[in-house]
Parts: sequence; structure tokens; C-alpha cells
Amino acid sequence: MTTKATPETIEQAVDQLEAEGEVPTVRKVGAMLGGGSLATIHKYLPVILDRRKAEARKAAELPSDLSQLSADLATKMAAAIFSRVDKDAAARVERIEADARERISSAHADLNDAINEIDRLEVELQRATVNLSEQQSAATQATTRAATAEGRVTQLESELTRLSETVSNAHKAEREALAEAAELRGQVAALEKMFPKNSESKIQPEVHGAGRMGADPD
Repeated sequence: MTTKATPETIEQAVDQLEAEGEVPTVRKVGAMLGGGSLATIHKYLPVILDRRKAEARKAAELPSDLSQLSADLATKMAAAIFSRVDKDAAARVERIEADARERISSAHADLNDAINEIDRLEVELQRATVNLSEQQSAATQATTRAATAEGRVTQLESELTRLSETVSNAHKAEREALAEAAELRGQVAALEKMFPKNSESKIQPEVHGAGRMGADPD
């Protein structure tokens, strides 16, 4: 579960890491919080560590009221206490400084990682933008081609309808012409039956004979 990175949760993570003997770093604190904002951890972690370092140094200072103790006893006790505190404080300060150096080094590494990640994401974003632009362009071209094809199909359908009507009209005219031709052939056949080809030669002698018959009485 991810815990939100706040000054309080960051300090709790620092306490837990130091209790485990670990050096608090941005990455370790982030892992302890289960993620969180690295930018927030990077902002507050140095402040918390610097405050703790200052508190450790203040705790190592010799209290002023020891000067009011008796000279010999106070001096010896103060010297012993100061020596012990000074050693502990020096060791702690040294440890804190070493931890601080390690944190600074880790912070620089984290910063470099973040910069590299940002650069990588920017490149991916640029590629994605180019791909999206190309896809949008291809989609636009496909839509244009589809619209052109649709218009062409509509035009061809209209042309096909017109040609179909033309063919139908041609078939109709052909049927009418055939019917008319058949009718004409029937009429010609009827006329040929009524007027054979040799009917004219038969009629003319009859006319001449009739003329001779009319001349004999004279």
C-alpha cells in the first residue's frame, strides 16, 4: 500500500530505517512508503536530516550550569562527562556526515536517473505524437478515398441504371421492329396470294381478244 509522502511520514520512515541500521536515502524512504512522490521526499528529507544533525550537535554541548558545581569534583565530572559526550557526539556527527554524504551521492544518482527517465519519456512522447499524426493523416486519406469511392459507386450505379434502361428500350424497340416486320411479311404474303406474278400476262390477251371481238361486226 502506498503512503502519501509528507514531512511526518518521511520522518517516520527515517526513524524506522535508522532503527534497522540503514542510511536514509530518497530511494529507501520511497521504498519504505511504498512509492510516494520522489520530488516531495527529495524536498523534505535533507531538511529532516539537517535538523537531526543540529539537534545532535546541540545535545553534545556542555551544559553551562556545570560550572556552578564544586571546582574539583565539578571539573572532573564535567571533564569525564564532556569527554564521553564529546566522543559519542563526534562519532554520531561523523556518522551523520557520512550518511549525509551518502544521501547526497544517492540524491545525485536519483536525480540523474530522473533526468534520464524524463529524456526517455520525452522521446517516447515525441514518437507517439509523430505516430498519432501519421495515423490521423492516414485516417483522413482513407476517409477521403472512401468518400471518393462512394461517389464513384453512386456514379456507376446511375450509369448502370441508365444503361439498363437503354438496353430495355433497345429490346423493346427490337421486339416492336420484329413484330412490324412479321406483320409486313404477312401482308406481302397475302398480296402475293391475291396477285400472283403471272396474272398480268393472263389479263393482257384477254383484253386484246376482246378488242378483236368488237372489231368483227364492223
